[in-house]
Amino acid sequence: MVPLRLRHVDSLRAVAAGTVVWTHFAESLDHVSAGGPAFLGFLLTLPPWLNLGRFGVMVFFAISGFVICRSFGGPREGVTRRFLIRRGCRLYPAFWVSMIGGALVWRLGGQPLSWPLLAGTATMLPTAFGQPHLVGVYWTLEIEIIFYALCLGCYHLGWLDRRGRLGVIALALAVLPRTVRKAGHLLGVASLALPGEGNTWMLSLAVMFWGAAFRLVYDETGGFRRRPLANAGTWWLLFLIPALVDFFDPSIKRLLLDGQTTHALHEMGSFFAMAVFALWVAVLRVDWRPLTFLGVISYSLYLFHPVVMYLALHTIEAAQARDWLPPGPLWLGMLLCGAATVGVCALTYRWVEGPAIALGKRWVAAGQGKTPGKR
Repeated sequence: MVPLRLRHVDSLRAVAAGTVVWTHFAESLDHVSAGGPAFLGFLLTLPPWLNLGRFGVMVFFAISGFVICRSFGGPREGVTRRFLIRRGCRLYPAFWVSMIGGALVWRLGGQPLSWPLLAGTATMLPTAFGQPHLVGVYWTLEIEIIFYALCLGCYHLGWLDRRGRLGVIALALAVLPRTVRKAGHLLGVASLALPGEGNTWMLSLAVMFWGAAFRLVYDETGGFRRRPLANAGTWWLLFLIPALVDFFDPSIKRLLLDGQTTHALHEMGSFFAMAVFALWVAVLRVDWRPLTFLGVISYSLYLFHPVVMYLALHTIEAAQARDWLPPGPLWLGMLLCGAATVGVCALTYRWVEGPAIALGKRWVAAGQGKTPGKR
C-alpha cells in the first residue's frame, strides 16, 4: 500500500502520465480517424496548444526528484548498493519487457533490428553507445539514470540534504546552455552549444533537483502544513520556478507581452509543470482512488502506451487499406486504446513491476541480514 502522505503524489503521477498518453494518442490516431463532434475538437487541439507532452514529462521529472532524494535512508554503510538494487529492480525489469514490444513495433515500421541497438537500449543509455532510441519515450530514462548518478555523488558529498545547494545545482544546470551560447557569442563562435539535446537534458535535470529541494522543504514544514511561509525554503523554491525557465528569454517576453507562442511553449510547459506540481503537492493534495491506482502503474503506462498505440495503429491502417474498417471518430480510438493500455499495464505491474520491486526489497534486506516487511 502506498503511504498515505504520498498518495497525492501518486495521483499527480497519473495526471502526468495521462497528458503524455493523450498527446501521443491524439497525434498518432488523428490521420486514421474521421471527424467527430465539434465539442470534442479539443482532444486534438489542446495538447499542442498547451504543450501537454512537455508538461507531463516535466511533472514526472519533478516527482522523480521529490522521491529519489529520500531513497538514501538507512545506515550509511552500503547505501550505494541499496540504492542501485532498489532503483534497478524498480526500473529495468518492466523496461526490458517493454523492449520486446518496442522491438516488434520497430520491425513493423520496416526498420532493421541489430544486436548493438538492442544491447545499447537494454542499458537505458543507448546514445552513449551511438544507438537511437528503440521507442521514442525512452529518452527520458537516460536522463533518469544520469540523475541517479548525480544524486549518488551529492549524497557522498553531503549535499543531498541541503536545499540551498540543491537549488544552486538546479540553477546552474538551467543556465548552462545559455552560458555556453553567450560564451560562443563573445568568442565569435556562433555554433557553440551543448551537443545533441543538451538544452533539454539540462533543464530536465534542473527540474529534478528542484523537486529534490522541494522534498526537503516539504518534510521541514510537515507537508507545507506548519507555517510554510515562515520557512525560507518555500521562498527559495518559488524563486527558482521562474529562474529555471528564464523569463528573460526573448521568446518568453514575446509570449507575455504580445501573445506570440512561437518557440515559447517549451519553457512555459516547464513553468506550468513546476507550478502545478507545487500547487498539487503542497495545497490540493488530491487523493482520489482511481487516480492513485493509475499513478501506481504510471511507469508501466509510460513504457507500454507507445507499444499499444503503434500496434493498434498498424492494425487500423491494414484494415482500412483493405476496406475492412471505416474511419471512426478520434475520441473512440483514443478511448479504446486507453482502455487497452490500462489493461496491459495493470497486468505488467501485477506480474513484472510489482514482483521486481518486492525482489529488490528482499535483496536489500538479505544483504542487511533482515527480513523485509510486507508491502
